[in-house]
Amino acid sequence: MNRYQHIKSNIFISAAIIALLQFTHALEYMMVGPLFKYISDDLGLPIGAAGYVTGAYTAASVVSGIVSFLFIDRLDKKRTLTINLALLAIITAITPFSPGLSTLLILRILAGLVGGITLGIGLALLLNRAPPEIRGRIIAIVVGAFSAVSLLGLPLSLYLAEHLSWHAPFWLIAAICVICLPLVSYCLPEETAEKITRPAAQSLSMSPAVLLASVANAVSNFAPFVIIPILVPILINLTQIPSDQIPLAFFVGGLSSYIGTHLAGRLADKWGALWTGSAASLLYCLTLVLLALNMINGYWFMILFMFSTYMRIVSSSVMSSYFPDNAHRAGFNLLQTAQTNLAATVAFFIPAALLGNNDVSSASISTILHLAIIAGALLPLYLWILSRILKRRAISQVAKITSP
Repeated sequence: MNRYQHIKSNIFISAAIIALLQFTHALEYMMVGPLFKYISDDLGLPIGAAGYVTGAYTAASVVSGIVSFLFIDRLDKKRTLTINLALLAIITAITPFSPGLSTLLILRILAGLVGGITLGIGLALLLNRAPPEIRGRIIAIVVGAFSAVSLLGLPLSLYLAEHLSWHAPFWLIAAICVICLPLVSYCLPEETAEKITRPAAQSLSMSPAVLLASVANAVSNFAPFVIIPILVPILINLTQIPSDQIPLAFFVGGLSSYIGTHLAGRLADKWGALWTGSAASLLYCLTLVLLALNMINGYWFMILFMFSTYMRIVSSSVMSSYFPDNAHRAGFNLLQTAQTNLAATVAFFIPAALLGNNDVSSASISTILHLAIIAGALLPLYLWILSRILKRRAISQVAKITSP
């Protein structure tokens, strides 16, 4: 095995480890909403407090991402990731012992502060060693962890809560964090010699170009995140899927998202993220148009919606990954995560604000669908602009290298 093949093999092993971290991180905050019925029954909390508990994590992760962006590139990233995992394991393990809402909120905020930067650091260590020609497939492996959450994580969490206690899913996540500790310590690559040692040069400036590139996943995620909070009533009220078939619809959607994720990774490597993201956006918008016209079956809606959504996410992730240099990748990833979480928070509130007390119907969600379609159509334009910026940067860097 030559040196390139050895690096490639190790990169795929590292990608699997980061995907496990992504699975743990995603499940840690995605399961709280579905589990909150069990939590509220046990702690005597109003069901409306679910919004505060889930929002506490997201808001804290936004803050930690922005703050960490300012100094993370000065730290030993592998050591920081290990410490973060240990802290997340402890915080998650003691969460079930919360006596009430106040303690629960504090622990969710702490989990958000720690968990919000974990994936960004892990991705930086991974992508700094990934050859450009397989970067799409590497990112697809990591993003595919979200599909695994839908297919395995959430059903398992609900099963444990139903048959054991709502404590069990939290302890499961804490155990996975502990398992990840030696994997991170011994299997992830060390930082390269490109690490910058001058403190003044270690932080990435928050320039317009940096902000534009780091907003990539926020642009791709905003449109589907407007739909996700009302996805269940859409399936029941608009596509007439019986309520007892909703888990099956989500399973089918999760499987479709997994296929779309890995297909997008390969297409982005072969044809480029711009064309892959544009094709996915066209499919996404067409799917919502068919929904608005009541011309699509519920299962086909879930298949196409999840398939196109995850293709968009992979495309934007691949395109933006070419912007930062290796020394500044961790800070860039943290800023990107913060912006994505902020976009998700805003998107999640839109259906509640526009629907008010109305039930989901073709008429009541007309404005929401139009907004989601328009937002979805913006991604190809954004990717085109970002591709132009990347080309100009590449030309400028070549000119600097070749100039006497």
